[in-house]
Amino acid sequence: MGTQLTKASIFLSVGLLMGALVGGGGVAAVALGSSPAQSSGGAAAAPGATPDGSPVIVEPTPTASATPRATTVSNDVPALSRSALLQSVVLNARLVTSASSLNALLNAKPFDPFEVSQVLRSMSADAVVGHALTPHLASWSAGKPIATDLNALYLSVQTTAAEGLGASIRNERAYKLAATNMVRLLGEVGAVDAELRAAALAAGVELPVATPAP
Repeated sequence: MGTQLTKASIFLSVGLLMGALVGGGGVAAVALGSSPAQSSGGAAAAPGATPDGSPVIVEPTPTASATPRATTVSNDVPALSRSALLQSVVLNARLVTSASSLNALLNAKPFDPFEVSQVLRSMSADAVVGHALTPHLASWSAGKPIATDLNALYLSVQTTAAEGLGASIRNERAYKLAATNMVRLLGEVGAVDAELRAAALAAGVELPVATPAP
């Protein structure tokens, strides 16, 4: 009985050892069989390759290009002075055109004081606007002498217009005189306009084409 018990113990120990080995191998096989590569039916993809084995092409990430800086005009003309230059040229052209209208009315038969009064009133209003621009021109060093000349011109336009508008609409003589004086006055605007354009050209400011004086 002692011998049989000893043999049985040996067989039992060997059986347990074999079972453990077989069982461990099965677990390992199950673990390998459940890996992503085996479940998809292929080998595991290597780093830098697609599942079918082809190499992965990595496109370079584009870098943002630098935004070009806007170049500024190199002159010392303040923004308000630059605007006043442009507006003064346009305003002077309007005054010259109005003076041409007055010249035509002076030669019309019969003479119409009412039409003359309308033109004089418009010119006076333009002169008021022009007078308000001169301080902005004067704030620019090269614009100070121009502002002085323009200021004198606009004040003369206002005074000449007032001489006619202050008379009765029936006073043809007063309106003829005011119209004649205004046309003569605007004939001198070319010199002031040329001075203004020369300063603007030197500063690199582009101005509209001049309107011929009447």
